[in-house]
Amino acid sequence: DEVRIAEQFKPDPVWREALQFAGIGLYRYGFDGTILAIDQRAFEFFELHKHYAHPEDIIGKSIAEIVVYLQPVGAVRQRLRQHGGLHNEEFHFKTLAGTDKWALEDCYLVRDKATAQEAVQVIIQDITERKRGLEALRYRGEFERLITSISTTFINLPLSQIDSAINDALRALGQFTSADRS
Repeated sequence: DEVRIAEQFKPDPVWREALQFAGIGLYRYGFDGTILAIDQRAFEFFELHKHYAHPEDIIGKSIAEIVVYLQPVGAVRQRLRQHGGLHNEEFHFKTLAGTDKWALEDCYLVRDKATAQEAVQVIIQDITERKRGLEALRYRGEFERLITSISTTFINLPLSQIDSAINDALRALGQFTSADRS
């Protein structure tokens, strides 16, 4: 029965190639969080290949058994109930191996063919590198603001206050970078 459920998720070769090229994975779970189907791309994105041999091996497991939640459990399902569908939903989690990951998900309600229960169909894309890039840009912007602030402090500063200003600047840089000045 689990293999039959997994077979529902195998698109024809043309679609499979298009989804693979676009970096898109698919999975489906019941409202109780039970995985009903997952394709190879989603299986690999969640790094489940490090713990299980095949996508079929996680059918019937809870989402909480395959990822470490960093957001409130069930939050996506709650918003999905309110809106009927979610687009461009960012999902932050850790894999079982401890890797920090970000997913961009589109979710909508379906009726699972195998179980006839209401389920959540998820189209997932890995946006981890994009989020890391944005975080690096944010960090750089904050650092540049700090350097600008420190630099403007020294303009027209009397010589008698230079030593104190240098210590203040070093303290600010140390705090920003979490460096120990001891």
